Amino acid sequence: MILKIAVDLSFCHFARENENLLESGIIRRLTIASGSIDLMKSVESSSIRSLHIFRDELSESYVSSILMKKYRFLKVLDFEKAALFNCVPEHLGDLFLLRYLSFRNTKLNDLPTSIGMLHNLETLDLRQTMVCKMPREINKLKKLRHLLAYDMSKGVGYGLQMENGIGDLESLQTLREVETNHGGEEVFKELERLTQVRVLGLTNVQQGFRNVLYSLINKLQHMEKLYIAAIDEHEVIDLNFIVSELVLQNSQLQKVRLVGRLNGFPNWVAKLQNLVMLSLSHSKLTDDPLGLLKDLPNLLCLSILYCAYEGSCLHFPNGGFPKLEQIIIRRLYKLNSIRIENGALPSLKKLKLVSISQLTEVPSGVCSLPKLEVFHAINMSNEFEENFHSNRGQRAQWIIEQVPFVSIVDRFWREENSNF
Repeated sequence: MILKIAVDLSFCHFARENENLLESGIIRRLTIASGSIDLMKSVESSSIRSLHIFRDELSESYVSSILMKKYRFLKVLDFEKAALFNCVPEHLGDLFLLRYLSFRNTKLNDLPTSIGMLHNLETLDLRQTMVCKMPREINKLKKLRHLLAYDMSKGVGYGLQMENGIGDLESLQTLREVETNHGGEEVFKELERLTQVRVLGLTNVQQGFRNVLYSLINKLQHMEKLYIAAIDEHEVIDLNFIVSELVLQNSQLQKVRLVGRLNGFPNWVAKLQNLVMLSLSHSKLTDDPLGLLKDLPNLLCLSILYCAYEGSCLHFPNGGFPKLEQIIIRRLYKLNSIRIENGALPSLKKLKLVSISQLTEVPSGVCSLPKLEVFHAINMSNEFEENFHSNRGQRAQWIIEQVPFVSIVDRFWREENSNF
């Protein structure tokens, strides 16, 4: 139905087997699926401006002889999920009108240096590829706004190694991820020049980067999303610096994700008035951070994951977290108690507990959550499951009767990547 509507509205043409594209009229947007690649060979003069190729494998001869010669006026080129095997030719730069270029989820290893000739390029998507080092020529793309190169399936520590000159990308708004150990402090100096950045991801951060992190966070006033990951789970990230009140008042930060050991929870994060999402992983905090976070006025989602907290009790205080809607607590191996005071979490809709081996009971105070709609307990201990199913105390009974969606999943359920 969607395909038919797209064709009827002349929004996009989907190439089919045994179809003569010359009889299809003017085509501006073309999608090529597996098995239909030969159809394009008959098109001598193309009006196509947007080309999406969803195919298992492409040959270098095809890319060179057809794409680069017959479709030189493309503005959008999407190779997502195509097995390129490094068949992108050196004269990729001949597609000088390109604004959007995606190699997402391909087997691409390297980019040709001619990419520096794509002066109109605004988005370059390298997510789930094998590209790890950017050619120096990338710094010539003055109109580039979005550079994406992260792969969550690999965990953290995987990003782009950028050469000196990244600060020349003056239009850049999204940059994920940059391997900061490649270039060290010089990389941070270059990043400070990217005054338009809204989304920034930093991987392989080391303890010695405290001062340059401080400077970067104080200078990038337009940032909305910040992702920081240590070089490994043992490296300590020092974020305990003072951010000026003026910066905090004008901060646009809405999402913060910290992966790695912290030498204490950074107080300035708890003062971000526009913060909507906070995720902590491998932080190894010994002090309960909830007391610092309870008054955040716009926080909607809180994730405490993979040894982010090593205490025995998490305490949600009375009146705390006025807008929080979702809590995910995963793999806190020393946690044996979760206390929710009456009046806390008045907006909570979803509570998810995963692999908390020492927790044997439903969190106390859960019965006082007026808007709870979803309760998930996954990979919990045998004792937790027995207390929930067999004994079914007041808390469990309340969940069964009052919460619309409840799931208690077997502890042998396989869990996703742990980030490191």
